[in-house]
Amino acid sequence: PILHRKELLLKPEHPVVSECAELTKFLDDAGMFFDAQRIGTKEIWETRLRDAGLEWIFEKPEIRSVELERHVSSKTEVVRHRTAISRVTLSKPFQCLERHGFLDSSNSIFDYGCGKGDDLRGLEELGIKGEGWDPHFRPKSKKVTAGIVNLGYVINVIEDPLERIETVEKAYELAQTLLVVSAQLISERNPQHRSYRDGVITSRDTFQKYYSHTELQEFIVECLDEKPIAVSTGIYFVFKDKIAEQTFLEKRQRSMAISRPRVLIPRPTQTEKRAALYQRHEDLLEKLWQSWIGLGRTPFADEVEEIIKPLEDGFRTLKRALRFLVEVKGDERITEAANARIDDLLVYFALNLFQGRPRYSQQPLRLQRDVKLLFRNHTNALEQAKQLLFSVSDPEIILKACQESVERGIGYLDEEHSLTVHTSRINDLGSELRLYVGCASHLYGDIETADLIKIHVRSGKLSVMVYEGFDEEPLPKLMERIKIKLREQDIDYFDYGYNYAPPYLYWKSRFMDPSSPHYSDQVGFEEQIEKAGLIRQGEKQPTVMEFDTEVRERNLQINGFQLVLRGIPENLDQKCGQYLTFRDLIECGDTRSELKLENLPEQTATYSALHDLVVAVLDPVIDYFGMIKLTYGFCSAALSKKITGGIAPSLDQHSSCEVKATGKPICDRLGAAVDFIVEDEDMYEVATWVIQNTKFDRLYYYGADRPIHISVGPENSESIVILRTNRSGRRIPRAVAKEKFLAASDSQLDQKIP
Repeated sequence: PILHRKELLLKPEHPVVSECAELTKFLDDAGMFFDAQRIGTKEIWETRLRDAGLEWIFEKPEIRSVELERHVSSKTEVVRHRTAISRVTLSKPFQCLERHGFLDSSNSIFDYGCGKGDDLRGLEELGIKGEGWDPHFRPKSKKVTAGIVNLGYVINVIEDPLERIETVEKAYELAQTLLVVSAQLISERNPQHRSYRDGVITSRDTFQKYYSHTELQEFIVECLDEKPIAVSTGIYFVFKDKIAEQTFLEKRQRSMAISRPRVLIPRPTQTEKRAALYQRHEDLLEKLWQSWIGLGRTPFADEVEEIIKPLEDGFRTLKRALRFLVEVKGDERITEAANARIDDLLVYFALNLFQGRPRYSQQPLRLQRDVKLLFRNHTNALEQAKQLLFSVSDPEIILKACQESVERGIGYLDEEHSLTVHTSRINDLGSELRLYVGCASHLYGDIETADLIKIHVRSGKLSVMVYEGFDEEPLPKLMERIKIKLREQDIDYFDYGYNYAPPYLYWKSRFMDPSSPHYSDQVGFEEQIEKAGLIRQGEKQPTVMEFDTEVRERNLQINGFQLVLRGIPENLDQKCGQYLTFRDLIECGDTRSELKLENLPEQTATYSALHDLVVAVLDPVIDYFGMIKLTYGFCSAALSKKITGGIAPSLDQHSSCEVKATGKPICDRLGAAVDFIVEDEDMYEVATWVIQNTKFDRLYYYGADRPIHISVGPENSESIVILRTNRSGRRIPRAVAKEKFLAASDSQLDQKIP
């Protein structure tokens, strides 16, 4: 056997590395390594070198060194464009096209690598429009699609095998019906030409790769996975349009006597063959794929023992089955699984180093295989693990890892000081953070029994927190907090049941997986208490006593994941929202003030609806514009009888959830409504802000200096009605779309009233 590329097995400082590398490069450029499976033994290898005139390679080292230097220094640059020749007749490929009836006005033609363009001029003489491109003679011409694309004697002048394949693929991509491929045949080779790569260098410093007729066919199949049709020696038609291909084949046979019709069954493409093979063995291949992804590396036969026999029946070897899977599914998922397994192993080995490294011989077989395939050897794995272990002491690395975690939706980063994560997501963290937590676990024990962990970026500490009712309660209470000090290798324990008042966990949703059963309920609850002004993002959060007191003063309670009214308030001076009281909403309006009517709601639902209206609309308006003036609020049945005109209790929602004597609602829309004005503000701007920033049911707009009517209700339909008084003094309502209202000005709205 012959050892090629010896330098790859030597240390970089070995005295013969540079000589071996230079010799390998020369032989590679000379094309000696082509068809590599045939040169593994001494006799065939020496025969190839002698045929190429390279006998000097067998000489003594000092002679070989001199010859190598001479050959390298005399290397000639390949000049491709010199292969282009001038023609007085059409080239053979175009003659074949003409003979088979393709050179007519119905076909557009593109000559890929047209050289000096003589064929294009010949086509022009025939009245056929053709276009062409050549890297030397026509570099500015565009490569365009055409019915017929000619690749005439181009691939044989390209010295780079990969570029040859790309050229055929690009030419085929441009063809709509037919690609013509031609190349020089081996019978035209001059034995005096010098071997170079898989071809020769001519006396004109051009490269030529000579093909046998069959070899050219095989090359086209390799490039395009299509069966070409020979039309002359060294010339093939490759049809992209399969109907045109069948028409062409049928025409070629018309002179033959056919006794009965023949049905041509097209050969399946490589893609179709692959799909059929996958379908036959789908269950086995899916099990193999899942095993591969689960292991993070290629499985060994004994790791897929239950399917290895049928796999070998279908694919002969496990290796072929794995290669087939990559062809079908690609390698992206495999790479992801391998990277994840590498991270797992690095964390494992780093923790072993932290605790005292065990001997490699003590590792289980699977782990040994993981190391061999993913790290090459145990030494490399330990070296990378050591680097990872040292990295967790760098605050900048930990901060970056925390930021990446948050970008992936894991945990909450508190102003770049600490990352808080639910313990169920620890294994989803990056390797640096998992190792950070693992080192803390070595001191603490089983961290997964807690609810949350907090990774302190700069202090080298980790806090473990246990809550009462974390999964069930919207505001769980902190019961235990353990601070693990990695640098001091010490632990501080805080018991909130006795020594410290247990605080609420606000914004619990930040630490929940969106797929958790109560995630959407928790988000809704937090929106409720934030709108109610009970908590605010970016501000110091209230203590348990402060929060509970505020909730109680507002006659509220937490029912499951809902913030609801406790019932009819004990007195009207209880707070309704952040700034108003129930009295403000009930004892407003001129008629009520003049008559001193009691005007009290009878239904608990009415108080709840008034509270919803304040939280949804009025509190936000007051936050933005300042205090408002209520001109008309809740209207009981008794009060509505005293108001002379201008109201519609069955429609305007001022009666909220009150009922008639029959037990049916006074207003079927339910909800609640008020009229208000912000003094010294343009009410058109106020109405615009309300429309853009709140959820409401109906808004009635009367004018820039008039109060607006606003309601909330079960539907929250966001209906907008403009009410103007026309010349006859009649108030005209007109519904308007949200977009049109926001796009107009107050004066423009006026212009539309007749």
